[in-house]
Amino acid sequence: MKVDIDPAVEPEILAHIEWYDERDRRLGDRLIALVEATFVAIARAPLSFPLMEVEGNPGDIRRVRLKGFPLFVVYQVCPDVANIVAVQHASQLPGYWASRLNR
Repeated sequence: MKVDIDPAVEPEILAHIEWYDERDRRLGDRLIALVEATFVAIARAPLSFPLMEVEGNPGDIRRVRLKGFPLFVVYQVCPDVANIVAVQHASQLPGYWASRLNR
């Protein structure tokens, strides 16, 4: 399946990478590789990851936890594309990315 990344996601990813790079360059590099691998995994099997437990989820919003980081990739499964709508820190308010969804 094709993966489309919302324009607001890139600055989120870069901010997370920068934060980890400041602590340990290897962590930033690991996060980059993990995000890329996660996007590939979503493209290959978008329905294999759990649904988000958010109020009003129409059954197409899913998330993938980035192992070793308190981060999630949030995406929406549409008929022909998986839309990546956020790379959310676990402590962030859920749903801040709702305006990025295809309704």
